[in-house]
Amino acid sequence: MEIALVQLPVRLARFAFRRRRLVLALWLIAAVAAIALAQASGVRRMTTSRSPAPRRRNASNVLTAKLPAFSGGQSTIVFATTNGSGKVTDAEAKAAIESALTKIKSVPQVSSVADPFQGNLVSPSGQVALGQVQWSAKATDVKTPTSMPSRTP
Repeated sequence: MEIALVQLPVRLARFAFRRRRLVLALWLIAAVAAIALAQASGVRRMTTSRSPAPRRRNASNVLTAKLPAFSGGQSTIVFATTNGSGKVTDAEAKAAIESALTKIKSVPQVSSVADPFQGNLVSPSGQVALGQVQWSAKATDVKTPTSMPSRTP
């Protein structure tokens, strides 16, 4: 039985090669039948493309009206250790991260800052943490502050 299953594709290939005109005709008949069946089923093809832009704009307008603090852009800040054995949960690194987050909170267009230690945004290895910043302005309208938080070692 197993040998017959192995030989089946070989037999099919030989048949298709020997009677290639018949096989081509069958494929053409099948294609024409599929097209005719699609036409007869009454399904209409969409001829106009509808852009999701108006819906996206509407959602943005509703968000701006109802929750203006969360209608702006979002940023992710990555905190990582510079040496292989250190962790962001160590006291010195944790203090530096919290200091940087405090400085970021003082930027005028920042609505909220998610602390990686409270939001469980620390990697399992403890070497990377993610902070989330919610802006009150759209990403294109965010102004560069005069004093940016400096990079902490």
